Amino acid sequence: ARGPAGLTPRASVLGVGGVKRTPRPAVLVAGRRLSPALAALLLLAGCASDPASAPSAVPAAPLGPVPAAAQAASPAAGPRITPLDTEAARRSVRAWEERGCVGGLQSVTDTALLGYAQGELEAMHGWNCLARFLILLGQDEQEVLLAWRAHLEQAGLMRPELASLTRGRSGVSLAMRLDPALRTGIPERPGCLSSFVSIVSRIDQPVRVLEILSTLHRADPVAFWDYFDLALAIAIVHDVPPPSTWPHAQGPAAGFRGLGSQPLPLFEHLVALDRAGKTLLPLRELGADQLKFVVDSSVGLNQLRWARLAVNVPLEDLDTLYSQIRYRDDRVRAGRLHWDGPAYTLPEIAARGGICVDQALYAAEAGKSAGVPTLLFRGRGTSGRHAWFGFLGSGGRWHRDAGRGREQRFASGIATDPQSWGDLSEQSLVMLDKARTESPAARRARLHLEAGGCLVLAGRVEEARSAARRALAEDPRSLGAWEFLFTLAAGGPGLPRTTPEARAALCSEAAAALQEYPDVEYLFTRRLAASLRARGRDAEADARLREFSERVRRRRSDLGLRQESENLARELSGLPPAAQQRAFEAALSRHAKGSAIGAFDLLVVPFAHHLASTGRPEEARSSVRRARELLKPRKGTQLDTDLAALLARL
Repeated sequence: ARGPAGLTPRASVLGVGGVKRTPRPAVLVAGRRLSPALAALLLLAGCASDPASAPSAVPAAPLGPVPAAAQAASPAAGPRITPLDTEAARRSVRAWEERGCVGGLQSVTDTALLGYAQGELEAMHGWNCLARFLILLGQDEQEVLLAWRAHLEQAGLMRPELASLTRGRSGVSLAMRLDPALRTGIPERPGCLSSFVSIVSRIDQPVRVLEILSTLHRADPVAFWDYFDLALAIAIVHDVPPPSTWPHAQGPAAGFRGLGSQPLPLFEHLVALDRAGKTLLPLRELGADQLKFVVDSSVGLNQLRWARLAVNVPLEDLDTLYSQIRYRDDRVRAGRLHWDGPAYTLPEIAARGGICVDQALYAAEAGKSAGVPTLLFRGRGTSGRHAWFGFLGSGGRWHRDAGRGREQRFASGIATDPQSWGDLSEQSLVMLDKARTESPAARRARLHLEAGGCLVLAGRVEEARSAARRALAEDPRSLGAWEFLFTLAAGGPGLPRTTPEARAALCSEAAAALQEYPDVEYLFTRRLAASLRARGRDAEADARLREFSERVRRRRSDLGLRQESENLARELSGLPPAAQQRAFEAALSRHAKGSAIGAFDLLVVPFAHHLASTGRPEEARSSVRRARELLKPRKGTQLDTDLAALLARL
């Protein structure tokens, strides 16, 4: 069950296998292959971002007594475990290289578990990061790439042009793709090691990530270590080409889409810009999870240099960049929604003006030229679709309303995550706000969750469950911890399966704890409803979903519409024709006032297509005319145009 757009928990570097529809790949740890369920748990245990700027020491919450079985496996009374330092990392990597993946890795994971048993959360974290780094490097290259492809297919992110990147060398470990200096250099620097394992995920092409890092290091070792998170961001964004719709689908057909620069020139440009004090945010203080929204620029370095000279506004006024571009009403009235100028460049947009998507692109790229992470948002309003942009302000807070247009009541925006090239919901930025994720309690929660992954690997499932509960005691809104518990409850090879009632109770508990984040609450509410339906309790499932939709309708009409659309699709199969029309009109009436364009997309279009595909074309046309009466579009708006176009097609 994937989460809503952008909220699929980020996976750790352990996530290189155990995915269905692929015959061979699996995670190989300590000499054994992990089942998909175990691999998923390890992914969840490393899902949280953990930038190098996180606090170096956080008081650990009391862990309570260690069970007797656990004491035998990891005696807390042993020597006190200290945080991973340079010399210890060097010795461990050397032992791993000399003794092989199994023997060298076992001592590292044992040390991490012992640190957790002793309540040394920070020490556990360092040793766990080292274990995850070595696990990645010890994987067979071809198996990793097969698993990478399988995960992209499962997540709906696989594209035909990526097929050539799924072939590698069999019988050769990934370590051979990373310069020897980095194999020891990354573990010797705790901040770099933590950043690496926190951001590199199973959606990243691992061979390309390691090759890009090696290239940047060879070119300038000093700059590489000074700007490690910048190098890491470039590696995870430039590992694969973006889709053909990047950065948006309304530019010219050719010479526009894609990443504007190669990794090394981009790295050198941004380092020089920051060292000269010409960035609005100091790049060395940003994490890779933020810098990836700088290095995903779709324009070349010449345009970035032009923008840096042409745009001179302070960070707090960055939102004014949007309105600096003259809005072209004439293009909208003429229906020319694609760029019709001679060249789609920032100087041309500045000179000729544009529609909302051009304004948003210009502002976002101008922000990137000054070293500011930016995103281009798209969304539905009351009578049309719109594009605006967001940017990272001071204090690590995202500003998400630049050019948004309050009168249109856009419920939520969707951007693109340049790491996965999939959708990124506006809600996910709220969840990643640094004021929350870098709090001591949130960090302790992440460390308990990391320990849960180690405990699963050691076969200590109940202790892993307890570790996840400790994480929730620290941070009840930890999505990773809730997903970890849900995966544990679902069971699988090597994991006991709980009862359907227990899984439903867990979903209900998670939904109640995550009401601050409607997208995530909706995810768990849907899981709860699915569990109820599987046991024949359809009425109760409908009631839970209806209660959620009513409660969030004012602030998140898009979620209510999604649920309304699914309900209508489910009802149609069991209703006679006349009742189908009544059900459609009732659903449309509930959403006609506040989110008309969304109602058109999710209710009118599917229902009209349903009627047409079942041999009822006149009823389909009649339903569109009735929709116009209920939605009452103003003449000349997108909604008015779309209704006319749909009727013409029918």
